[in-house]
Amino acid sequence: MSDVEKSLEKSIANHDGWENTIQGVGQSGIDPSRNTQFNQGDLLCEIDVQALYTDEGIAARIVNLVVEDMLRSGFKVAVKDPEADVYIQKRFEGLKLLYHLNRLFCWARACGGAVMTIGFKDGETDLSRPLNEQVIKGISFVKVFDRFRVSNIVYDKNILSDTYLQPLMYTISPYNSSPFTIHASRCIVVDGVDCLDSVRVQNLGWGLSVYQNLYDPLMRIGRVFCSISVIVDSFVQDVIGIEGLHAFIAAGKEDVIKKRLQYIDAGKHVLNSILLDKNETFTRQVSSVSGLADLIDRFGGYISSTSGIPQTLLFGRSPAGLNATGDSDTRGWYDRVKSKQETDLRPVLERFIHLLFICKEGYKKEPEDWSIEFYPLMQMSAPEEATYRKTIAETDKLYVDSQVATPDEVAFTRFSGGRYSDEPLKIVFSENTGSQVKQPESKALPEGKEIEEAENE
Repeated sequence: MSDVEKSLEKSIANHDGWENTIQGVGQSGIDPSRNTQFNQGDLLCEIDVQALYTDEGIAARIVNLVVEDMLRSGFKVAVKDPEADVYIQKRFEGLKLLYHLNRLFCWARACGGAVMTIGFKDGETDLSRPLNEQVIKGISFVKVFDRFRVSNIVYDKNILSDTYLQPLMYTISPYNSSPFTIHASRCIVVDGVDCLDSVRVQNLGWGLSVYQNLYDPLMRIGRVFCSISVIVDSFVQDVIGIEGLHAFIAAGKEDVIKKRLQYIDAGKHVLNSILLDKNETFTRQVSSVSGLADLIDRFGGYISSTSGIPQTLLFGRSPAGLNATGDSDTRGWYDRVKSKQETDLRPVLERFIHLLFICKEGYKKEPEDWSIEFYPLMQMSAPEEATYRKTIAETDKLYVDSQVATPDEVAFTRFSGGRYSDEPLKIVFSENTGSQVKQPESKALPEGKEIEEAENE
């Protein structure tokens, strides 16, 4: 046997790990680390989620903060016809859609999924039938249900279908109402935290609640705050020495002891002094609270890292450290929220706006080349915005002075939309004007008027 084969055989026999037979390192049954392993915990049920989201403030904030920032800045529909954006915004207000979207995403994060059912005016009474978009007159209402109200999901089992293994129908059981079955095309569904298929099967086809990984950290930090409250309550402890205490207790004269303590307590409050017998003693012990702030900070960091929310936002803390402003935390957080807008919010908005556009009683026809633009999450103060615009104006002046752009192009880009725009200059060179700014069309004048107009000019 070669040296390489002997080395390989020895490595396999020793499992290629660190062992110390004298100290027991790496020995099963002796080394505690060899008996430590990860085990999947129980999936959270409706009662667990309800208790966390309803009664635990930090848990509710973990869910709500992400969704609030996703929807806070709003959006606009970028389209050639400005009336299209006005129409969409009015329909959103009429249906109170932002309120329902907030519910949809909050319940999806908390429960592991949620379904928004849409009330179409399409003449169909059987909601289990697919939606025919060609006959939609309008949308009368929307209603959101958490995933615990949804059961008996029917999946597409046709392997050649575009919707293979995707839900086709849902059975929804509302509170105080009869269950009903609805086709997936009449719903907008937001899933929970993604997980392995084996776990999803255990969870009845849904993703996980955000609380699944946070349950133990939240429980631990709850115990920390409860313990701190006990320490604060007993921060100052009075210790009283009474001669013959055991004799009084043995004789069953506890009432005498209680009355004595009441006299001491009354004298302490009324006279700000304590009357003691010759052989009685009174001392005051103060508990130490050193290290509590660091302990809270460590557990807060644990929750923050697990939830992905900075401590400055989650706990409302001021930034700590030398020259700390919290700006990096805020910018990192807004980048994360922007990512959630793109991956989670945009598909939902695009689906709903498409349905609003094709309604016969509404816009009637979906415009071409429309898109959704989210307004910035980071809002500048008035001085910051003034400085920002000044910098852009100075840059535009350099472009004009160097004949890269014309004053008309600058004016068109910055102010043509009815509001200030910081977008890049819209410059498209042509053979005639060298600019993309359209000139107003000249009106045809009656014969003989051209000379008269020219003379007047």
